[in-house]
Amino acid sequence: MAQLHPYTPDLFAQMHDPRSRYIGASFVPALLLPAEIRPAFMPAPYARALAILGKRDLPEPDSMEVVRGKDLEPATINQLQRHGFEARHLNHYCQRADQPYFIASPDFELADGRLGEGKVPVQWEAWINGPPLHVQLQALWQMYCGETSNHLISALFVDQYSIELKWWPLARRDDVIRLLVDAATRFLDLIDAGKTPDPDASASSYRALQAVMPVDPTEQITLTGLEAVERLLAWKQAKLDRLAAERTEEASKYWFASRIGSAGIVSTDGGELFRSKVEPKGKEPYFKWNLPR
Repeated sequence: MAQLHPYTPDLFAQMHDPRSRYIGASFVPALLLPAEIRPAFMPAPYARALAILGKRDLPEPDSMEVVRGKDLEPATINQLQRHGFEARHLNHYCQRADQPYFIASPDFELADGRLGEGKVPVQWEAWINGPPLHVQLQALWQMYCGETSNHLISALFVDQYSIELKWWPLARRDDVIRLLVDAATRFLDLIDAGKTPDPDASASSYRALQAVMPVDPTEQITLTGLEAVERLLAWKQAKLDRLAAERTEEASKYWFASRIGSAGIVSTDGGELFRSKVEPKGKEPYFKWNLPR
């Protein structure tokens, strides 16, 4: 069984203050994931380091996924109980004895001793093949801090038409945990030396850079090397591809809209199921895809 410590309001605020040195499950995936696949609500390591060093305040996350997840966390526990899990909602944390700045706050505990993470996804498509990578990394960090071997990740899918709970067991992966621990240790070593990681290609790093190094409209720089050339070409091509995709999407949307009449639920021979809103968004047809399940 994991060693769980109860939160007090002051302790919770202290441990989740972006300026604190505590490395929790909500941040540790950012130390491994490249900017291209890191969730937008996670601060870049560079931005978090500036906050810890007192050089810039880190904005509070306003992601709808974060807010909705916290508000509906008790509903996720209730759904687990309805599906036969002996789950209790937690307001506790785990803390490594050998590294007190490594903490985790699991959402629930099962009767068999497993800890669990409950999510309420906004972007259902990201869960088609199971929990996204950052969620699995969060669960592994909770297993490391809680010294457990198995975990349960649950997700509550909610829209105006339905509510459904799905869950996935996750076994401990010490090889991945070692990568997380090494990355977190290197991060704190930089902080101890008064340094920051390099900014990465994320909006979080960019906003942090703007705060400590505003743009000088008279300064000019030349970025040398092949990577800058390749990235610029890829950027231009991505813009062309996006325009082409938008045209395809619009043509397909109107094709379906012209053939479904007043139907609010649409299916195809390919097994897909999606819905059209009763009241269109403005004057355009509006469709909401269901998560295939």
